[in-house]
Amino acid sequence: MWERPRHLDVGGGAQQLVNLADEISATMSAVASDRPGFVSLFPREGEITAMVAEGITTPAIATRLCLSPHAVETHLARIYRKTGVTSRAAFVALQARTELRDEIT
Repeated sequence: MWERPRHLDVGGGAQQLVNLADEISATMSAVASDRPGFVSLFPREGEITAMVAEGITTPAIATRLCLSPHAVETHLARIYRKTGVTSRAAFVALQARTELRDEIT
């Protein structure tokens, strides 16, 4: 995720941006390695994730968050991409496994 922008910054002489990107990348890698399976979500994605895990439908999520169903689906697509799943069922299964693993450790 960092390589292309970093390459462009280096080529453009933006060393401060390169240093910042390297620092952020190192921090994110450290956080991810501390929590296997950790995926960084934006706050709205976290809200939607919690509602999906509760079994709430897309139209109901949209109503609760004052969003269109299409916006919820867009958030879900991003969440699926970040977590590597392809469906709501696979996502819920991943959430269940993650919660179970967190309870054990």
